[in-house]
Amino acid sequence: MGELNKLPVAVLATDGFEESELTEPVRALREAGATVDVIAPKAGEIHAFRHHDKSIKVAVDRTLDDAKPQEYDALMLPGGRSCIRYRTSSGTRAQRLCRPC
Repeated sequence: MGELNKLPVAVLATDGFEESELTEPVRALREAGATVDVIAPKAGEIHAFRHHDKSIKVAVDRTLDDAKPQEYDALMLPGGRSCIRYRTSSGTRAQRLCRPC
């Protein structure tokens, strides 16, 4: 088992995230033993970008409505076109998930 020993990590993302800013850290977290959930506003898949071009789709593990802040010990916000929306929206479920318990 890795040094993170099943640490629950929430990764908040939506369509427009930068591919490497989600996939590489998620891979590293999982290799280190963390339990990682990709959380998005909608179920199914979210679409990545590689710089300015659309690239892969990533499976969503939970929606914002299903995720509970107290279930996670860490939060990761990948960069990209979508990150600004999460950080500037007021009163959204994403902000509530980001607040400390």
